[in-house]
Amino acid sequence: GINPSGLPCGNPPPFTREAELYCKVGCLGQKGRQNPTEELKMKYNHNKNLVKNAKVLRKDMTKEERHLWYDYLRNKDVRFLRQKIIGSYIVDFYCAKANLVIELDGSQHYEDKGIKYDAERTKFLEQNGLTVVRIPNNEINRNFDGVCEYLDSVLKSRCRTGD
Repeated sequence: GINPSGLPCGNPPPFTREAELYCKVGCLGQKGRQNPTEELKMKYNHNKNLVKNAKVLRKDMTKEERHLWYDYLRNKDVRFLRQKIIGSYIVDFYCAKANLVIELDGSQHYEDKGIKYDAERTKFLEQNGLTVVRIPNNEINRNFDGVCEYLDSVLKSRCRTGD
């Protein structure tokens, strides 16, 4: 059938046209595996070199990360982790129940180097059964309620709960 949202994963359109185009990249993981494998679980625990950096990132969250964490994610019925090490990467937010990674993207993610790096990260995460949702920082600032509604719909489709 026709996908009215225009997004590959069938999620409702996010907050603005600019964000919709950007989020399309991260929605492709829905066609991947639905459950993390034992191999992926092992990767979570193996890059000890990133532990110190992840702790610093948790302590020094950006304004947008703090807003999304304290005003939305930490109060969800599903558990989210901040600055989770997955393989050789540290993701902003991770939900095991939904096999979901949420990345908040500042301006550096729109430069050529950032775009290439993000594509490599996303490919790795998706190959390991995770769905990656990328949200521009300016959407957190401009349309926080819309971002939360979008994430609610993603969570509902991923783990049959959104509250």
